[in-house]
Amino acid sequence: MNSSAEMTSETYTQPVGGLHGEHVIVPADNMDLLGWYACPEGATGAVLIPSLSSELGTPARGVFLAHTLESWGIATLIVDPLSAHESALLKAGQAQAADPSRLARRLCGAIDWMITRPELRRLQIGIFGHAEAEEPVLNAAATCPDRISSVLLVGYPAHLGPQGFGDGLKRGYVIDAPTDEQSQESLARFAAAWFSQTLRPAPRD
Repeated sequence: MNSSAEMTSETYTQPVGGLHGEHVIVPADNMDLLGWYACPEGATGAVLIPSLSSELGTPARGVFLAHTLESWGIATLIVDPLSAHESALLKAGQAQAADPSRLARRLCGAIDWMITRPELRRLQIGIFGHAEAEEPVLNAAATCPDRISSVLLVGYPAHLGPQGFGDGLKRGYVIDAPTDEQSQESLARFAAAWFSQTLRPAPRD
């Protein structure tokens, strides 16, 4: 199998704010996604945070968000859906390397991995989209709406209309992208409040 790019142990050896969790390998769409998984005791929901390795500063931002969600009792999985080859192409300016439909399938695979975790079995799952991850997140919401209960986007792809959320999405929200560190903190708090309100324990067969 191929593996995702650059989410190395070095990246997450010292998580921002002391996030408790574990490195995981997530099989999805015939490749292994490298990720960081954290689940606080008594979690009330879970959120997938795609972290594209072509985005400068994404790991720290994703871990900061995950730490905030954890403090609100929400489990998180940070994954990089890009292969090393795709990441290199994106950094070289070849945007077509990140096919939204292909990345969406990998994100749905990550959702499936979360559902199989015993501690998450009765929890609803949300997904967070930021920067280059926005379009794959929208595609994932349309591809597996029965498994994604809530979506939060930061900003919005200019070429996509409101239909990008898909008919099956129950709860979605779009907010402006933060411009400074204080705004990043406000975003994390808003995300925690949003997912706390929209994710509820739900039995799965």
